[in-house]
Amino acid sequence: MEKQIAQRRGSLGFYCRTGAVEQVKGHEMRLLTTGAAAVAMVVFSGAALAQDAGDEGKVIVPEPDSTRAGPAHENYQPIIGEWVTRWTLFNPEGEATKEFAGTASNEWIVGGRWVQSTFKTDLDLKGELFHGVGFFGHDNATGRYHNLWLESNRTAVQYDKGSYDAEARTFTFEGEQPGPDGTLIATRTTMRIDAADRHTIELFVPGVDGVEFRVLEIVLTRRDDSADAEEVAP
Repeated sequence: MEKQIAQRRGSLGFYCRTGAVEQVKGHEMRLLTTGAAAVAMVVFSGAALAQDAGDEGKVIVPEPDSTRAGPAHENYQPIIGEWVTRWTLFNPEGEATKEFAGTASNEWIVGGRWVQSTFKTDLDLKGELFHGVGFFGHDNATGRYHNLWLESNRTAVQYDKGSYDAEARTFTFEGEQPGPDGTLIATRTTMRIDAADRHTIELFVPGVDGVEFRVLEIVLTRRDDSADAEEVAP
């Protein structure tokens, strides 16, 4: 009996010394495997599974250049810097109804993939000065330009897609924004590079008759102490 107990104790001791350790090692291995899978998901995010007859199941990794800022992003370079702004609101007849001033700051973020644009004005809306933040980018996969806009005048987010006309040096973005009653209104926004020290943003919306008209113009003039427009993007 004592010998059997000793054998059992020895077996228990062996389990504690080896079995538990193996369990821990197995747990660590599972963690490493899970971690490797997570890394793989990140690495291969956006990858396509080829279903070719002779190469079924092959994972195609996107070209490195498709994830980096490229020539299309450089078209935003002229707007980088510090600016003074002049805002003008228009009615459907094309008459200016209100003007106000402000400032804007455009800077590269996330490795030159996006431009963050911060606007501040002296327009008082319900006791709060109007300000907005926009993000301009380009999707290398789709070849489309993008504009995301948030402002203090509403809680909705506006997201537009667009293109760039190199000859006219003009970006055109199209999207929708909620009207006063919450109904979505089709919008068209253009951003024209007039010169190294000036660019103009215009917003167009449909009138009650369905005919598009310019409702807003923002003229941005580079501040004297602003960074050089030809500075290379990061």
